[in-house]
Amino acid sequence: NSEIGFDYLRDNLAQTKKELVIRDFNFCVIDEADSILIDEARTPLIISGPADTPSDRYTTAARLVEVLVKDVHYEIDEKKKEAKLTEDGYDAAEEVLQISGLEDMGWGTFITLALKAKELFRRNKEYIVRNGEIVIVDEFTGRSMPGRRWSGGQHQAIEAKEGVEVQRETITIASITYQNLFRGYDTLSGMTGTGNTEAGEFSEIYDMSVNVVPTNRPNLRNDYPDAVYTSVEYKNSAAVNEIRALHEGGRPILVGTTSVESSEALSQMLQAEGIRHEVLNAKPE
Repeated sequence: NSEIGFDYLRDNLAQTKKELVIRDFNFCVIDEADSILIDEARTPLIISGPADTPSDRYTTAARLVEVLVKDVHYEIDEKKKEAKLTEDGYDAAEEVLQISGLEDMGWGTFITLALKAKELFRRNKEYIVRNGEIVIVDEFTGRSMPGRRWSGGQHQAIEAKEGVEVQRETITIASITYQNLFRGYDTLSGMTGTGNTEAGEFSEIYDMSVNVVPTNRPNLRNDYPDAVYTSVEYKNSAAVNEIRALHEGGRPILVGTTSVESSEALSQMLQAEGIRHEVLNAKPE
């Protein structure tokens, strides 16, 4: 799906007909349709080009925010993914930088990016560090995405935070979301094992109906209600108990976690219990 998206963007940048690779958007069949059309609907596909040489202000801002205190010098909105300095924060930043007028001197954006890098972009969750580079981790699949970069200077701010080489900034040359890409097809269809729960969104966004195909044989699966725990520790402990019971019965089990950090924490608990297992996450071996 990403390759056809980038082919579409490259076609729009082509100078001659010989450079075009995509045929007319007539009919499309998408595997795991809910993942692509709903979960990743607003994920932008971007072709970018090099801009100016990176500013050393990224590194200075990264060092500055390390001495600032959350809820005293700055505030974080986790839901909106926003960061902003308080009045005390402005005063402290100007004192450290020995300037007057933080925004007028062009420091505001760099400090905001550095604060977001510090509080909202966590190592081994949103990204990993591999071979001296910041590699984004896909929030839906947990897979690393080499070559992808956050825009607007955010990637440079994270590079400065981690102490790796700050790469040149980029400018967006062409961009499209999966939603707009696939809505360009005359006929759109797909398949997935979990599409019925998203039927309303399929109808509202894509004018698509969801048809449930019955199983070939009666379903023998037992669907139990969700188990909710008051803390991550209790949840992981219950998971380990369930894994142990299945393991002792000789049954294999695949356990999914939401981050590299979570997978490593659960792995340590399994090791402590002497349960053999393999960890597959975005980090290199």
